[in-house]
Amino acid sequence: MSWGAHSIFTAATMHAVDWAAASPLAHLAHVVRQVPDDAWYRREWMHDAGPDGLLVLRRVGHPGGYGMKGGLSWNELIPEQAAALDLDVSAGLLAYLAERGMEDQCPPDGFRRWLQSVAAQLGQAVMFYSCSMWAGEIEHEYVLVYGEGEQLHTTDEDAAANGIGDDALIKGLAEVSVNLPTRYFALHASGFDWAPHALLKR
Repeated sequence: MSWGAHSIFTAATMHAVDWAAASPLAHLAHVVRQVPDDAWYRREWMHDAGPDGLLVLRRVGHPGGYGMKGGLSWNELIPEQAAALDLDVSAGLLAYLAERGMEDQCPPDGFRRWLQSVAAQLGQAVMFYSCSMWAGEIEHEYVLVYGEGEQLHTTDEDAAANGIGDDALIKGLAEVSVNLPTRYFALHASGFDWAPHALLKR
């Protein structure tokens, strides 16, 4: 079974929601103020969506990524002003993906600068999450966080399988004020209904 997620997360402040509504990404935007009560299969998995809720821009990333149907290619998001990127992040992300034979999944510099510019415009942390799984195994999972500089978090799938080591999603969501007690994230469950949370109602 294949699964993929490529999304941008930030706190759903009034400023952020107004920005999303006026942006070319409005059709991909969702606002989750609280996680529905029926999202929990186990009590120990329970978590919230942060004090402001979450603004999620779904299906933004590599145009050929799994789960990107109907999404927006990261090649289309270019910042108005160039900003310096963290060279350690660049090297670390390339090495992480190259080790998995997935160098082509490395986000372009323009997209990273765009994320940086959005964080500066909103005055709050912005997180990009990318994950690909095949037959239940993680192919790649990384997070880029923008706010005070640029941060990279990656998941070591062998360590994660044993419940130890780094976990990109847990660390990344903590930067946007969502604290996961386990690796379970309700918004990534197959049964999560996104329609009621769409910013643009159909």
